Amino acid sequence: MLYTVAKKILKGISRLFYKICWKGEEHIPKKGAFIVCCNHRSLIDPLLVAAPFQRQIRFMAKEELFTQHGRLAAWILQSLGAFPVRRETADRKSLQTAEQILLDGGIVGIFPQGYVIRDNRPFSPKSGAVLLSSCTNVPILPMSIFCRGPLKFFSRITVRIGKPLSEKSFQGAKYDHKKLKAGSAALAQAINGLLEEEN
Repeated sequence: MLYTVAKKILKGISRLFYKICWKGEEHIPKKGAFIVCCNHRSLIDPLLVAAPFQRQIRFMAKEELFTQHGRLAAWILQSLGAFPVRRETADRKSLQTAEQILLDGGIVGIFPQGYVIRDNRPFSPKSGAVLLSSCTNVPILPMSIFCRGPLKFFSRITVRIGKPLSEKSFQGAKYDHKKLKAGSAALAQAINGLLEEEN
């Protein structure tokens, strides 16, 4: 309930301060588990990604957001369905949480770059999303956030949603480093393709 209310409020506020266009909403799966992956331009990205979805996205968020901004911030994040991940380690607990969400038919949101990159340089993901897809046998939905120049108030932002990448593209990646690398390259190609449509 809190997630739905907060999303509507924040979406309305964001429209006051930014010119946002969403494209490709027809590619969003209507049911079933999947992983959403997107480039990471700013702290408002989870809102930009979640806005066109009818179902809740459970976002992985850096652990510092839960530990360094007070109990209220941590409670809000948890209430909105986010869960912490330690970015510089092999965080087995966060992976298990994500796996369970997907096994229960939910949606997990990941920004595979691992940190905010405030320009439109080519997308280069870490391997966690591909590994998660391989472990749970679910597809990945690629998305992109494009803004010409620095993102600031009244910027024009385009959010594109691509066609889902079949789970078959990532099978075996959890056992084979070459397949893991190839899967990450396929994800990068899909998201960079969406970004190039705006350039």
